[in-house]
Amino acid sequence: MRQIGPTSTQGWRVQAAFLNNHAVRMRYAKLGKKDASQVIHKDEIAAILQAEAHGGTWKVIGKKSFFKPYKKANMRWQSAQTRFVNSKGCRAYLTAGHMNLYVDAPEAALWEQTIVDEQEQQRKENIPTF
Repeated sequence: MRQIGPTSTQGWRVQAAFLNNHAVRMRYAKLGKKDASQVIHKDEIAAILQAEAHGGTWKVIGKKSFFKPYKKANMRWQSAQTRFVNSKGCRAYLTAGHMNLYVDAPEAALWEQTIVDEQEQQRKENIPTF
């Protein structure tokens, strides 16, 4: 598990997370510019989703979902105001304020759970002995 970035391209910050040398999460955010909004607009969302379609098609889903959280993971997905699902099993969501767009491969939940498990293991290893 590793995280790369962020890198900047064409006024955007793009960050990738990898699991087993496969990108499982991409985060897109506009770079701050004087007198420019960092809100991601509908046409920009459409361009990102088209680039991240992987041969599938996207549709918007409402706030309530039949997706079940995988343990403690998926918290951002579950609370996102705007969410998309892809016919190839990918999902995307905007954070509050529409300033970050995340695009997840189907394995992203496993990646998130790996992080949660590592944090819990580290917490347990740091319990003092009295």
